[in-house]
Amino acid sequence: MAKATDYAFLSTTGNDLLSNTKEIDRILTEAKDIRPCIIFIDEADDILAKRKHSNVGSVTNKLLTAMNGAAGKIKHIVYIAATNHPDHIDPAALRGGRFSEKLFFPLPGLIGLTTFIQQWTIETKAHFSEDITPEQIVSIIGDQVSIADAAAVLQEAVNHMIGRSSRDGVAKVMQQDVHEARSTILGPNGGVEKLVEE
Repeated sequence: MAKATDYAFLSTTGNDLLSNTKEIDRILTEAKDIRPCIIFIDEADDILAKRKHSNVGSVTNKLLTAMNGAAGKIKHIVYIAATNHPDHIDPAALRGGRFSEKLFFPLPGLIGLTTFIQQWTIETKAHFSEDITPEQIVSIIGDQVSIADAAAVLQEAVNHMIGRSSRDGVAKVMQQDVHEARSTILGPNGGVEKLVEE
């Protein structure tokens, strides 16, 4: 988006803004100096959590005021926030003039995940056993995971294979490597049951 609009791009995280309250002033000052600018806040629910349940409400207030305070909105600065927990975001952050536009990126599903895994296994330098297909990998890790989690499982499977191959000499990713990686990255239940409980 920054490339398409020829805007400068500044990136931070909700945790960075919380751990040092002067970071809000610093990033805003830098954005003013180089605008037009996009400020991207990753893991924004850390700082934009609903204030009635949050112990960092004063920091949230500071950010919201900086975005659209009494002096008015600063022109040519666009704020974008990313979160895995949109339901945790304070309503004041979602009102017009702040984060009023919402884009939802759903999980890729069976076809999307299979396509991603197929491409990943083609591009990696690691060798996968001939008896393990992208469809089988999806059946092991489940089709309710994100692309990022799938990539983490695949990389962990490769790492597991490297450690195992030093013992048994088989330098190919096997089904057992994927099972072990799934358990390491997603936990024994793959995160699905935990998500339902919450």
